[in-house]
Amino acid sequence: MTADMEEFATLVAEDMNGLDARADSIEHALDQIDPGVQDTGWRDISTEVSGRISGRLLIRRRGERLMIALEDLAIDNSGTVALPRLPSGFRPTQRAQQFWFYPQTPTTHPTGTLHISPSPGGYFNLYNVENGTQMGAQVDVDITTSWPSSLPGDPA
Repeated sequence: MTADMEEFATLVAEDMNGLDARADSIEHALDQIDPGVQDTGWRDISTEVSGRISGRLLIRRRGERLMIALEDLAIDNSGTVALPRLPSGFRPTQRAQQFWFYPQTPTTHPTGTLHISPSPGGYFNLYNVENGTQMGAQVDVDITTSWPSSLPGDPA
């Protein structure tokens, strides 16, 4: 890995480490800016992850944005892992990719990829998964499908 890539990875890791600390203030700010936007809040769909050892898989829809977060998610599988299909009302209209990281390492480097397909089936995958290793990531993507008729999982 080049010095530039390491510096980039370190900056992203530092940003991700502060993400949880800023989440409450960001949500408060969003509510102040546009309190009328429909928002499902974070939904925990971890129980639908086949082979999940620990951690959480969270989804959220706020207006026309879909957010997906891996929160220290560890899976009993390696390589390419298919995650549960996104339910109706949570399926993006464009492809999105985001690096996932080892959240528990002092210097975090991009390790694998979270890939979301705009397929009608709502499929999404993790690449370069290592069995039992915790992963962290968050991706936001545009969504223009109709609002969900029911909410998946449990409130996070």
